[in-house]
Amino acid sequence: MKTFHPIRGKSVYIIFQSKGLGDTLAWFPYVEQFRVENKCNVKVFLPRQEMIPLLKPNYPDIEFLLEEKYIQHFDKDGLCFKLPMSADGIISYKIGCSWDGRQYIPLQQSATDTLGLSFKEKKPNLHFKNYGRPMKEKYVCIGVHSNGPQLKYWNYPKGWDYVVRYLNHKGYKVLDIDLNEDQSKDGYTNKLPKGVIKSQGKSLDERISELIHCEFFIGLGSGLSWLAWAVNKWVIMIHGMTEPWFEFQHKCIHVHNSEVCNGCWHRDETLNLKGDWNVCPDYKGTEREFECSKEIDPPMVFSAIDKIIDDIRDKKRV
Repeated sequence: MKTFHPIRGKSVYIIFQSKGLGDTLAWFPYVEQFRVENKCNVKVFLPRQEMIPLLKPNYPDIEFLLEEKYIQHFDKDGLCFKLPMSADGIISYKIGCSWDGRQYIPLQQSATDTLGLSFKEKKPNLHFKNYGRPMKEKYVCIGVHSNGPQLKYWNYPKGWDYVVRYLNHKGYKVLDIDLNEDQSKDGYTNKLPKGVIKSQGKSLDERISELIHCEFFIGLGSGLSWLAWAVNKWVIMIHGMTEPWFEFQHKCIHVHNSEVCNGCWHRDETLNLKGDWNVCPDYKGTEREFECSKEIDPPMVFSAIDKIIDDIRDKKRV
């Protein structure tokens, strides 16, 4: 007698509720795991539609839904996802809801918990064009900007300038792959460090090609770090707002200072990363504002750089 399985063979809609590059990369591998384990037809909606060409060729059994067909704007900020009323479409899952408790578990686990899967760190399988090396010299990619508030930046004064000089001293060119050159806002100066080779305004496809040819990547707790992780590059992640356990672990050195105020993302359910640019839940407007990253000094990053250089050197000797 066959065991009844309510989802097997049916169409299941999985809806991502974030446009974040990191969120999309973090959650997507479990869409395929869900499809395979449940033997169902998965239809996925990604608000970041530019990711579809990077994923669709390697996931031919997943249907990617287009915004113009499934999204309706019903007020200034609201979006309505239109589900067809048919017996085939039996169930839908939303990943990334503000009430799903994702602040208290690893980012990727918020997807597995929603979908009822066991959690193990997984990377997406990206499809991209290799444009070749952007330069013949050895180089390191960096990303100094974030789409979030100032809280997500590395706020040590001129910290990136010191890092670029250190990398140059070690014999590396430094390629900055941020989308924009200047993201200064509300009195805070956020410009590219001195001495970098600028590479702004590129497509994600071109970004991936730059990453696969670099030695390693240094960035924040942001989408570019997740993109470097997805293509199996060593990542140095400088962050204070989130705890290291929240981000990915494979081939990553977390530069984090647990001796000062840190991890407010996990303590404050009201923290709004889309509100005030200078939000700092505990010390806004005081000398301790943003101390979670201000107290990460350049030698801490230098140490991480040396560890990765040693690892790369040791692997070449084998």
